[in-house]
Amino acid sequence: MKTAQPTFVAIVFPALLFCLSGCSHTEYELELTPAGAELERQLTYWEQGQTTGENEKPSESAERVLTNEDKHIAQAYNSTANVRDGRFKYAATFTERMPDDLGGHGSYRRWSTPLGTAAVYMERIRGSDDLATLLDKRRVAVNDLTDFIIEWFEAELGRTQGFDNLRSFLDKQFRNDLQNLSIYLWQMGLEAESEQFEFAFRIGQYLMERQYVSLDELPELTRGLVTSNNDDSRKLFTHIQKLLITRLGNEDLDTKNATRFLSDSKQMENSLNRHATTSRLYRQLLKKWTAEQQNLPLDETESDEPEASEVIGSLVFEAFYPHEFLFGYDHLTAKINLPCK
Repeated sequence: MKTAQPTFVAIVFPALLFCLSGCSHTEYELELTPAGAELERQLTYWEQGQTTGENEKPSESAERVLTNEDKHIAQAYNSTANVRDGRFKYAATFTERMPDDLGGHGSYRRWSTPLGTAAVYMERIRGSDDLATLLDKRRVAVNDLTDFIIEWFEAELGRTQGFDNLRSFLDKQFRNDLQNLSIYLWQMGLEAESEQFEFAFRIGQYLMERQYVSLDELPELTRGLVTSNNDDSRKLFTHIQKLLITRLGNEDLDTKNATRFLSDSKQMENSLNRHATTSRLYRQLLKKWTAEQQNLPLDETESDEPEASEVIGSLVFEAFYPHEFLFGYDHLTAKINLPCK
């Protein structure tokens, strides 16, 4: 009896890691000070590379990168930024309704009673609390990504004997398992960092139970995904090729030629981009981009069309990014100053 091990880990995880790593992020510091019925609010933010240490200077490109956001925040504070060393600082006083500076909804209220005073501050930063809609969007993205992978493999292997077996697997079990992984990652993003290891192990257990990987293979595959070591990468892609052949169920297949498009990262990237340029999703992306450009002022239009690779990246991000309450790897530190008697 053959053990069926699909290509899930090898195809989806690299794209997910690519989208969630190697990017700069924005650091935000929010300081709040109650002043009677008003709340003094000071926001400082800057762009910082992912590997930048706490004591390193903000990126020199912060002004260029954050121009659009700066305009939005300036409008929320009805003032211009105090900019120093790449850090943008705004300050203003607000009553009851908090500004839409970072996106979301916030309120502050102070009451006076014969027994004393009480105040309440609450705020949601970015994202949405419409959980049903968020999960629906993830399901749609997973289905679109699965359809894209099926079309991609059909372009490369559609004439290969046994492709119907592979298509059936991708369309049913693979699609369902991607949906479950999407929910796992969403749940993981809602947990405190100290609790996220549990979900990582649960995902690993899920993959092993469904014979995606064995416990012995997991460390080696993980190294191939997260490191640039050529030997680890080579082992990973060799493993991918074997998984495909197993799913095709064609022992007489010339494996070297049939799966050449997955022989290394460069071959896979070329194959993905080649297919993406002719995909239904890329045509939809171009159509949306064209419509948006027509509605922009001439000095804000873009001359270059979006790249086909954006289709893959956006689908992976929408389907598997842990949650949407924070965007990207942006980080917020908030503090409130209270009198002490």
